Amino acid sequence: MKTVTPCFLLIFIAYILQSSVFNIIAYDGISVDLILLLVIFFSIIYDKYAILYGFCAGLFQDLASGTFLGIHTLSLVIICILIHKISQLIYKENIFLPIVASVFSTFLNYF
Repeated sequence: MKTVTPCFLLIFIAYILQSSVFNIIAYDGISVDLILLLVIFFSIIYDKYAILYGFCAGLFQDLASGTFLGIHTLSLVIICILIHKISQLIYKENIFLPIVASVFSTFLNYF
């Protein structure tokens, strides 16, 4: 439970950076999705709270952006579950797992 509060604080800071700083340096509307990358990281590293982090990050992104409630929540929870299942099958210290998971999740999130 010690890791829950710093992780939510990290999600909050990532959303602030994503919505303010990285929108300024975006190229043709393409910018970094830090929330998605954090959810991927949490689902690879933390086993117990991975789905909770995905749910809360998506809900926070829905509430802060003003879009339809549940769009980001559903997509981040599905991505979190898939990456968590994949990370259980693969050796976690493999360097290609975060890269492949990020590319796969980005494609799945924007599809």
